[in-house]
Amino acid sequence: MGGTTTISVGSDGVAIITIINPPANSLSFDVLNSLKESFDQALQRDDVKAIVVTGAKGKFSGGFDLNVLGGLRKAKAMTTGLESKHGCESVHILSDTMEKFLTKNVEENYENVG
Repeated sequence: MGGTTTISVGSDGVAIITIINPPANSLSFDVLNSLKESFDQALQRDDVKAIVVTGAKGKFSGGFDLNVLGGLRKAKAMTTGLESKHGCESVHILSDTMEKFLTKNVEENYENVG
């Protein structure tokens, strides 16, 4: 599998999370875990106003590592007896990560209005 992310925050409050998993910056479990950790780190900082996700060496991402997702589908079917549709795991992983980000921003904006 392999891969990781890095995070840097500029003086303008923009956190840049870079996906590093050559050659296509595919989203393996290692990258997804690192991406979640980077998002969590950015969300804990008061100086971060926006988050940008990019890929190393001028490539954003080739997408999810289908070999990994196929293994996840099989494992889920074995433990739950339910077969998920191909690609659903990727949606769940991204939605869980983004839900935390959006919830924090909505709560902060609500507090600023009220």
